[in-house]
Amino acid sequence: MDDELLHSFQEDSRENLESIEGDLMDLEAAGEAFEDDLVNRIFRTAHSIKGAAGFLGLEQAAGLAHVLENLLHLVRERRLIPSRKTVDAFMRGFDALGRLVDNPLEEAEEGLEGLVAELEGMYDPEARDLAHTDREIGGGDGPVFTVDDLTLEEALKGGKFLYLVEYDLIHDVHRKDKTPYDVIRAMLDSGYILDSKVDLEAAGDLKSGFGNSIPFHVLYATIIDPEIVSMLFDVPEGRVRLLDRESVRAGEPPRWASGTEPHAGVLAESIAGLEVAEEDGAAVVRAGEELTLDTVENLRQALLRASESRSAVRLDVSDANRADFSFAQLVVSALRHQAECGGDFGFTGEPPEPVAACLRRAGLDRLLGEAT
Repeated sequence: MDDELLHSFQEDSRENLESIEGDLMDLEAAGEAFEDDLVNRIFRTAHSIKGAAGFLGLEQAAGLAHVLENLLHLVRERRLIPSRKTVDAFMRGFDALGRLVDNPLEEAEEGLEGLVAELEGMYDPEARDLAHTDREIGGGDGPVFTVDDLTLEEALKGGKFLYLVEYDLIHDVHRKDKTPYDVIRAMLDSGYILDSKVDLEAAGDLKSGFGNSIPFHVLYATIIDPEIVSMLFDVPEGRVRLLDRESVRAGEPPRWASGTEPHAGVLAESIAGLEVAEEDGAAVVRAGEELTLDTVENLRQALLRASESRSAVRLDVSDANRADFSFAQLVVSALRHQAECGGDFGFTGEPPEPVAACLRRAGLDRLLGEAT
């Protein structure tokens, strides 16, 4: 773990925890008449530590902070009324959290499992069911996040939007003279981090070669409108995906919220050496003459980036004079990927005979109709 990142996490967390004892004592004294601002302040302390600890892989701290966060959500909803007993449990929870912040790399905090079980015992029956019902969100070209329904309930409260955000730790962070912790802090100031993951496999290895990016995916809720949210994240518009709240609640595959696909401006760029442009609201990737194992990886990258910019993706293969089975596999993958994301994939026109013949030989001639 990077020492600078760990130090920043500890410094911020200790600062947030400085006033926690006084805030909890005020909460106990207020009882049912507590002020929302007081509970919100305590909640932000737990959430800030959870969000940063999760990114750093500090599972004990993130897990304990998450349980405290859930309980404070119940307090805000007045489903859990502050009392001497409940506040004492909060005190011991935050004390343990402080020790985990001070000693994040040591072995498990003594008695932590019992404390977590005691805190979870304060859930009401409905909250207990929600906290133990996991939902998978994401997929397609990004990771799958597992989120419990109690967390999801809090995240979507107050009409917040739910986003899947992809940062590139090389281009969006390091080369902009930022640290990952700067990104985390900025997001915590403006919304709610449900989970985050770094895709280290994308960095490559000595045998297969190095990648040109290290994706950092964040599942994030905020009240900030889709029209301006990419300004908050400081990433290209196509790497911020707005999820449909109702489909998420229903446990359906992730899809774009209706009418919210990022499409402002004209798409015109070169990706992996291939031209990508916008036509009639769709991202169009223009393939070369060879659709073979030697070229399909570049085509995959271009299609993937195109899908991040528009929900409708079209492939122009009009110049192709050769195709092999690796291309047929790519077409199947593109169809599946776009379907999972709530988009669609097709050709710009009828594929030339070499391409059509390739799909027929692979037993995939049905794709000629399905993908056009």
